[in-house]
Amino acid sequence: MEINSEKLQILTWRANEQLYGADIHYCYEVQSGKKVIDVPHSRNYVSGIVNLRGDVVTVIDLFALMGQKVQDYTDKSVIIRLKFNDKQIAVKADSISDVV
Repeated sequence: MEINSEKLQILTWRANEQLYGADIHYCYEVQSGKKVIDVPHSRNYVSGIVNLRGDVVTVIDLFALMGQKVQDYTDKSVIIRLKFNDKQIAVKADSISDVV
């Protein structure tokens, strides 16, 4: 009898002092220093779009999505690209915390 010994790994990050996480299998890449282009007339939780390795990806501010105050980007801000099958989004984070 063989038991699947693969452990769940979660990439964790911080946004406005809140801790978030996602299964590492859905985390495609983490980028810093990318220019996010504003999208006029978009929802307040859409930070904009960004070009990540030739793909134009929508950047979501999770904190704003949950009805909290929209946070500005800092020099430590990062973009985390999440992919599932052929769908992808990016989320804005203040910093990467750890893989647990």
